[in-house]
Amino acid sequence: MLRSFFQKYRNVSLLYIILFFSVILLLLVALLVNQKFRSTAYNFAKVHEGHELLNELNDVQSTITKTSTEVRTFTITGAPHPDLVLYKVQMERRMQRIAELTRDPHQMRVLDTLRMNISTRFDMWEHMISISNDSLKRINDQLFIETSVLTNNILGEIMQLRKYASSVVYDHLDDTETNIRLTGFMALLVTLFCISVIIFAIVRLHREVNYGILVQAELSKKVKELDRTNDDLERFAYVASHDLHEPLRKLYAFSEILIEREKNLSTEGLEIIRRMHSFVTRMQQLIDDMLQFSLNLNKVEKKVLDLNIVVKNVINNLAVKMNETNASVEVGMLPAQVEGYESQISQLFQNIISNSIKYSRPDVPPHIRITATEVSGSDIGSVRPIDEKKKFHKITLSDNGIGFDDKYREKIFIIFQRLHGKSEYSGSGIGLATAKRVVDNHNGYITAHGEENKGADFNIYLPKE
Repeated sequence: MLRSFFQKYRNVSLLYIILFFSVILLLLVALLVNQKFRSTAYNFAKVHEGHELLNELNDVQSTITKTSTEVRTFTITGAPHPDLVLYKVQMERRMQRIAELTRDPHQMRVLDTLRMNISTRFDMWEHMISISNDSLKRINDQLFIETSVLTNNILGEIMQLRKYASSVVYDHLDDTETNIRLTGFMALLVTLFCISVIIFAIVRLHREVNYGILVQAELSKKVKELDRTNDDLERFAYVASHDLHEPLRKLYAFSEILIEREKNLSTEGLEIIRRMHSFVTRMQQLIDDMLQFSLNLNKVEKKVLDLNIVVKNVINNLAVKMNETNASVEVGMLPAQVEGYESQISQLFQNIISNSIKYSRPDVPPHIRITATEVSGSDIGSVRPIDEKKKFHKITLSDNGIGFDDKYREKIFIIFQRLHGKSEYSGSGIGLATAKRVVDNHNGYITAHGEENKGADFNIYLPKE
């Protein structure tokens, strides 16, 4: 059973480890996919810029060619005057946009040269248009040679910039294609991984559910066996109590007869019989206490109790003992609605108050003070995890008795455990053990704190709801 327990929790730990690393892997893949998407978006933007740069360069070349043709036609045939101002403004706007799209330092130098050559070309066109036809004819050949060389330079620079733009487009298209392939592969990988984890989790969950069903069935079986065992023990306790009491009663009766009738017994013999009589009485008390401790505590229904009334009745029941010891009980306001078994709660307070009266200091009248507050489960030491957020009634019983060393605060609730000899204080050591069993039966807690010759505090925690 213990081995299967550790095996189960080892499997659960392994499942948590797998799920943890699965989440880490998914996060890493998600970050990588996000980086690839960002890279793809950047590449698309660069491709768009490259296409726009090519279009602008084509427009520049087209404008140069168109302007050159119109100026040549004007100088030869006297055709309508070309609008150089409009062409120059358009050219400046395109050159400005080309400068914005160009990032390479070398291409920026080419662009500066292109811009200077275009400006020079427009100056030459304006000069050709401004001079008369006769002057133009005289310089025509030389001028057209110069403009032809300048045009070739401009076209060569445009070609360099076009190659640069084309390389930008192709490079980023290749990167984009690579990113798209990798992203698709990773998306497929993540999908397959998620499906695998889901299948694994479903299989594990199915096994855990089946295991839980088996455990529940086994637990139900054990509970039935335990109930049957408790019933057998209860019947045995009654039978044992009756069968043990009978010979003890006879021993008690015979010892009394010997004491009363056999007057010629020696003093030592009479003392032995008296001691035997005392031991029989103590044995009867032990049997009664054991019977009380072993009884099933759930034979009656719970009901809502007013602890003020319960404690008042307990004090009335202990009136004789309190008068003999001159004891007093100071009771504060106690909870008026606590769900529990009335006889058990009464026994709980009676055992603790009796215990305080019994263990009083010589020549010091016992004084017990009972108070109540409300606390959270997290304020109770060693509380069960399920009770940490619950509310509890804390009932404290403080006395001014002999107290005890606080290191024994757990030991005093163990059955038959005593901190003093039988000759000093009577009792069987069952009272506080019974008190703890009652509190446990009400899903509560009980703690004790003591200080030698200064008294003890007993804290009872009963669920509020």
